[in-house]
Amino acid sequence: DIRIPAIVLLFGLVAHAFLIFDMKRFEDERLTWMRALPYSTLSLYLNYLLIFTLILIPEMLLLASSIGNKITLLNWVELYAFGIGFLAFIYIRLFKFIENTDLYMQFMLWVFLGTFFLIVCNLVPFLIFLSGIGSFFIFRKRYYCYESQVRE
Repeated sequence: DIRIPAIVLLFGLVAHAFLIFDMKRFEDERLTWMRALPYSTLSLYLNYLLIFTLILIPEMLLLASSIGNKITLLNWVELYAFGIGFLAFIYIRLFKFIENTDLYMQFMLWVFLGTFFLIVCNLVPFLIFLSGIGSFFIFRKRYYCYESQVRE
């Protein structure tokens, strides 16, 4: 059953949400010139997925050492895809608001609760599809329309 490892991974992903928040803030403050580079939105999105893949390596190793061989390889791939999609969804959502950390924490609470209940209902494949594919279309729509609200 993948539900218990997915819930454990969800707690780690929520902790990484603040790392993603700081990453987005750093991009808004120091890397605004990157939007002018001639990259397609697909290649940019794949680069972000690579970053999220690297961020998740320690959690997946920790999860593998604690669970061992109790779940199948397909379930490991499913967990990894869920984690990457979850972080991508959180990152894409930061194109909507970033300045108010109180709103961000409230948003993270609702995302956590909603994801928790979807995991309990054994809808992890639905979460992978929704967060992975859905976040790409939102990214494609918002990436070049987004203007940072960073105050100097």
